[in-house]
Amino acid sequence: MGGGHKHRLVKDKRNGMMSIHHFPADQSLLEYQPIFRAKMTKRFKKLKDSIKSSHNILFLSARTESLEDCEHFLKSMYQYHPANYTLLNIRHTPQSTQTQRKVISFTQELTLIEYLFDDSAEGQWYWLGNSQEWNSIMPLIVLRA
Repeated sequence: MGGGHKHRLVKDKRNGMMSIHHFPADQSLLEYQPIFRAKMTKRFKKLKDSIKSSHNILFLSARTESLEDCEHFLKSMYQYHPANYTLLNIRHTPQSTQTQRKVISFTQELTLIEYLFDDSAEGQWYWLGNSQEWNSIMPLIVLRA
């Protein structure tokens, strides 16, 4: 897929994930793939090491998965490394006029916090979402020590 400027837009056929800034437009995909894989492997190892050394872990997402899928994710992470996990999810709710906050404690260690609001942005920078709402939520995030 073409991405335009300095990087290619690449879509993984297996999982649908998009890469918008990893593949240089002036190199072939086959040529750059080993470099990309090495970078991603290094980043994933760093992430795994950080998780394994932490007691309180927050994941921030903007997804539409079901509550059951969110719970399954948290339980899977807990099986990987027992710790306190919080999934803070921004759920896009089109035409919503007021932000809602929901907190669900699946267990003492596994919590889902969801903010529901219209996460649309106007203009050419649509990927920024509703920055006014995000900016009001982010200062509220504090992990317990």
